[in-house]
Amino acid sequence: MAVRAWEPVRVPPGFWGRPEVTDALADRDIGALIRLVRQHTGASQNRIAVQLDLTQGRVSEIVNGHRRVENIDVLLRLAERLDMPNEARFLLGLAPRTDEPLTPTRPTRAPSASTEVSWDQVLDANPTTGGREAMRRRELLGTAAGLALAAPALAAALTTYSTFGAGRKLDQVPDLGALRVAVSNAKRQYQACQYGEVSAILPALLSTLRVAIDQLDGDQRRDALVLSAEAHHVAASILLKLGDAGLAGVAAERSMTAAESSGSPLAIGSGARIITHTLMSSGHTNRAATFAAEAAASMQHVDGMDDPRMLSLYGSLLLRGASAAANDSDRDTALDLLTEADDAGRRLGGDHNYQWTAFGPTNVLLHRVNLAVKLGDAGAAVSYARKIDPSVIDVTERRVTLCIDVAKAFVQWGKYDRAYLALRNAESVAPQEIARRPAVLRLADDLASSAPASVAANVRELTERVRRTT
Repeated sequence: MAVRAWEPVRVPPGFWGRPEVTDALADRDIGALIRLVRQHTGASQNRIAVQLDLTQGRVSEIVNGHRRVENIDVLLRLAERLDMPNEARFLLGLAPRTDEPLTPTRPTRAPSASTEVSWDQVLDANPTTGGREAMRRRELLGTAAGLALAAPALAAALTTYSTFGAGRKLDQVPDLGALRVAVSNAKRQYQACQYGEVSAILPALLSTLRVAIDQLDGDQRRDALVLSAEAHHVAASILLKLGDAGLAGVAAERSMTAAESSGSPLAIGSGARIITHTLMSSGHTNRAATFAAEAAASMQHVDGMDDPRMLSLYGSLLLRGASAAANDSDRDTALDLLTEADDAGRRLGGDHNYQWTAFGPTNVLLHRVNLAVKLGDAGAAVSYARKIDPSVIDVTERRVTLCIDVAKAFVQWGKYDRAYLALRNAESVAPQEIARRPAVLRLADDLASSAPASVAANVRELTERVRRTT
């Protein structure tokens, strides 16, 4: 009997202990790992692509060495769906797996209150031949308890001042290499929507970076300042997700202060992004748009604008400004900034994650969806969404944001059943986005109060389910 593309790939016993496999894991050489999986299972490249919820073209790029896999979301998905044991996960730099089994799903299954919904179903589009429903994600998400415990710890870490005797000494010289890895991991976890996990490590990381800045000097102190700016950026982003704009403002200000002290144009550009986001979330939409435009204009005069990292920061800052202008009902400014960002994306030449921006032409298109929703043009939002292939969006946080924006568009349009399916899709990608973001819960409440009884009941069941499981 022919093997169907959606049937899971089963690696043979002893596979994960083979020297060539452990070498590939330790090097995070996912291309080599996929080649070994195919060699020992006979699985086709298309079947591997289906298993990992990636396009066949993307898998081909990985296997041929044209693209490295650095995104934590993709690594976690690979570990789960290949049933990777803990020893192999440790080599790959991942946490131990949960005890919950992973169950594949058939693409032809009809949607219900407890099954997954494909993107084609959300948009009510005609699925392509051989289209599939993604297997349910069971990533290592942080728990609600972790978030609850981390909030006061974050508040304490962000309101610690040496004037009041808060200074301390480390027992040894700060290990900048270890701190750099810790900050990178925090950023990866944030982009993978692992908010509980990243919130749990941030307070201690922020405190350690503060002491490192006090104890180091010269280039090492400058590096510690850059890391502090990045870590405080993550803290502010988490707090904005949780609806705590006040404390997020403290974190954003600390991020920008550290960035300016470091003198790094990259850190300063990144700091401008989180300041813009915090201003917008605090209701200062006009100032947020103006600030973003001013900061982006100043970046054009900095040496190194041809550097893809600077170009990514420049473009993503314009997108933040466009979003703020749309929130301020300033359509002209929003569209002008969006056009400039689109030009930056074309100059960049593709979708990347330089400086953790996930910036590129696809991200510009994602913002077109978002701005259309904010400007009240639901039809345009859905039209733009139809042009996006979610499988090319590597950053989980961006993918789930698209789902939520589409849900908002369908609510505006009065297509409540489609809005519910969009939220269901968001749940499958990252349950914490629904369970922990007040704005998303308000959207679900609005949908439940406006939709017909059958849809409203499903929405309430969804919100109750994600609250129980996250």
